[in-house]
Amino acid sequence: YLKDGDLELGESFAISRYLIQKSGNETLIPKDSQWAVEEACAHIATSLNLREGFVTFSAVGEQFFGADPDAMKALAAIAVPQLEKTLAQMERIYFKSSEHFLVGSTYTLADAMVLPRLDMLTLLAKYPVA
Repeated sequence: YLKDGDLELGESFAISRYLIQKSGNETLIPKDSQWAVEEACAHIATSLNLREGFVTFSAVGEQFFGADPDAMKALAAIAVPQLEKTLAQMERIYFKSSEHFLVGSTYTLADAMVLPRLDMLTLLAKYPVA
């Protein structure tokens, strides 16, 4: 959550964009690839975050929240293929000009947004789904 004068923002992408714009530093959203970075960020904020969240809950819901094991298996049966589809789509759309960055040849806001999601998926290996 960010409050700056009368402005109040509660969404991490909006907060990041605001702070970048306010700083005047274009490093994380370069002018020459602004729309590609913003599109990647929107993809991450919607598709990837949602699907990763469902997969995460299906993996840890029983252990940490007492969720019904059969319900978690059913959720995983739906969520895991959807996540795999989203990741494949992102790989096809992005990583075109570099194998190291989502958009372009430098680290951008898109990379900053995707890294925690990918890190979470790596951690989930400890909690097999289904």
